[in-house]
Amino acid sequence: MQGNRENSKGSHNEESVSTEFGCRRAQGPDGALSGSKYSFCGCDFTSNVYASYLYDIPILGTMSHSFISSFHNTEKLISNLLDNHDFVSIINKNKNIVHKLYDCKYTNESELIAFSAFAQINPKNFICLIDTYDTLKSGIYNFLIVALSLYEINYKPIGIRIDSGDLRSLTNECKNIFNDISQKLNVPFNQLKICVSNDINQKIINYLNEEQNHIDIFAIGTNLITCQSQPSLGLVYKLVQINNAPCFKMTNENKKSNLPYQKNVYRIYTDQQFATLDYIQLYNEQPPILNQQTISINIHDEWKQTIIIPKKIEQKLCLIWKYGKSLITFKNIYDLKKYTQSEINNFKNEHFKTVSPVPYPVLFSDTYHKVYKDLLIKNSHINQ
Repeated sequence: MQGNRENSKGSHNEESVSTEFGCRRAQGPDGALSGSKYSFCGCDFTSNVYASYLYDIPILGTMSHSFISSFHNTEKLISNLLDNHDFVSIINKNKNIVHKLYDCKYTNESELIAFSAFAQINPKNFICLIDTYDTLKSGIYNFLIVALSLYEINYKPIGIRIDSGDLRSLTNECKNIFNDISQKLNVPFNQLKICVSNDINQKIINYLNEEQNHIDIFAIGTNLITCQSQPSLGLVYKLVQINNAPCFKMTNENKKSNLPYQKNVYRIYTDQQFATLDYIQLYNEQPPILNQQTISINIHDEWKQTIIIPKKIEQKLCLIWKYGKSLITFKNIYDLKKYTQSEINNFKNEHFKTVSPVPYPVLFSDTYHKVYKDLLIKNSHINQ
């Protein structure tokens, strides 16, 4: 997820963030909590209130269409007040201002009432869903009316969410309106945030970033929490050694065979910025040495050898569990997020492309290759 997120940050809005919105679509009794927890490694916020409470994840949410549609244009707010201000009078005043500046003949009055009620209970987290009736003819103007009213009594409105339609076009139009009213009324509404949802996935994000847009927040729900692009983890654990004897699984497909013997894994850098390859060797081999020539081999094609001179080496295979006891202290969610982001930054973007990514090389020591080849011949009943 984090790799996809870094890849999705196009040149048009480098400051965009992502929030996990998938709670209601999660699968299984723990799906929502575990999904929200581990999504935080790649996302900046969650809409899951309980996950925020348990794991101290920053929370970000808006409102539902059902909340807005539950109000009627003849309905009155329970109270006219917000912090001892006559909030309804302030809203009516700003309604007249906005209606004089823009063509608001199609604005929905019940939507304005819903936004006003939401502002009374969430004045510090005022971000409105504006597409229940019509984004550009109703929602954006009703939002501005209430946002101006909050700003007048020293609250800072956050922005809007759009959940349908041509997201690129609509966000650009809304940004133009924010810039326009900022100039006309001398308010900092050019800084308001624009959030988009509606079955957002990597393909849609890439499409939106192909051209100019003003999207600040991607709210990703179903496609994130249910892992629709990869609903099952494409790897398994295999036994490689027991009682000092190798365990070898041979199959008709190289990718399904295991790599026997206890091993060490090192990440090798030939410069100080990006990882060059991962290097696998036997557990008791001498580790690669900085600034000394190292030969690495493609285990499935021994003629493909790579000679490298490591400038930086990281050991990546560590024993964490022995005789029923943990040997490490597990990272909290913030340390895990920081670690994940740091690791992702060690790789070139070409490895994270959604179309034709460049494979990251995982190669082997010459010694391991010889031992593996001997074991392969022995188990294949091939006489030398």
